[in-house]
Amino acid sequence: MTQPQGGQSPAPLTGPLAHAPEPAEEMIGLVLLEDDADFASALQDYLNRSGFDVTVVARYRDLAAALAGVRPGLLLADQFVAGIDVSQMLTAIRSQYDGPVVMLTGNDDPVDRVICLERGADDFIVKAKAGPREVLARIRAVLRRATAHPTPPVVPQPPPPAGAPAVANGEVMVDGWVLSDRHRTLANPAGETLRLTGAERDAMWLLMSRCGRVVPREDAIAAVLHRPAGTSDRSFDNLVSRCRRLVERLGGILEIETVRGIGYKLNGIVTPAGRPAAQDPR
Repeated sequence: MTQPQGGQSPAPLTGPLAHAPEPAEEMIGLVLLEDDADFASALQDYLNRSGFDVTVVARYRDLAAALAGVRPGLLLADQFVAGIDVSQMLTAIRSQYDGPVVMLTGNDDPVDRVICLERGADDFIVKAKAGPREVLARIRAVLRRATAHPTPPVVPQPPPPAGAPAVANGEVMVDGWVLSDRHRTLANPAGETLRLTGAERDAMWLLMSRCGRVVPREDAIAAVLHRPAGTSDRSFDNLVSRCRRLVERLGGILEIETVRGIGYKLNGIVTPAGRPAAQDPR
C-alpha cells in the first residue's frame, strides 16, 4: 500500500508494517477486487497474516463467482478495475451480496467518496493516504459495525409513547417503523420492508434513535460519514433526502426539520391511513 510520507510502491512491505498481527483462530473470508497484481499481492499477504483468508479477483466479470464461492465477510474493491467503474456496479453487487463493502481508489476527489458511499459502500479508502495498517484497522472497524449488536435475551417492554424511539436487540422503532441495524432493513407498521445501504442505515439509525432531539450537523457527518464536516459539505443533506424517499416508498412521511445553523431534528414518521406502499425500484 502506498505510504503517504514516502510514496513508495506497496510491494514488498518492510519495517514494522511487514509484521502483521497474529491471525485469529478463525480466518475471516475477504474478496479483494484489484487488477494491480503487485499491489494485490502485497495487500493479500499482509491481510492473510492478519487473520483474513483473502481471495484476489483481477476482473470484474469474475467477481460474482468469487462472492458466491467464498461467501466473504467483506468485499474490498478497487474503484476502477480494467476500465470499469466498480462504484457504478454497487447496486448489482448488492443484489447478490449483503456484506460490508470497502472501496479503494487512487482518486482523492471528495465527490467520488460521496458517490461511492451513496451507492452502497460502507467505507472509502484513498490508496495514497492510507498504509496497510490503516486499511486493516478500517476493515476491522467496518466489520465491528456490521456485527455491533449481538442479540441479547428478549425482555418484554411496554409500548413507547407516540414518537419516542425504542432501541432494543439491534433495532430502533419510531411510530411503528422499525430499523434493523444487523439486517440493514427499514420496515413500516404493516411489515413491508426495504433494504438500505450502509450509509442509509447509519443515517436513519442516528435520526430515529434521537427522535425528538436536534442532531448537530457536524455530529451527523462524523458519525455517519466518518470524517469532519466541510463548510460546503452537502453529503449528509443528500443522505437525508434519500431517507425521505425511502420512507415514501413504504408509504410514509419522514417528519424531519432542518434547524438552521445547527442540524436536524426528526419529529416522527407519519403513516397516512389507506396510503399504499410503493414498490422498491432498486
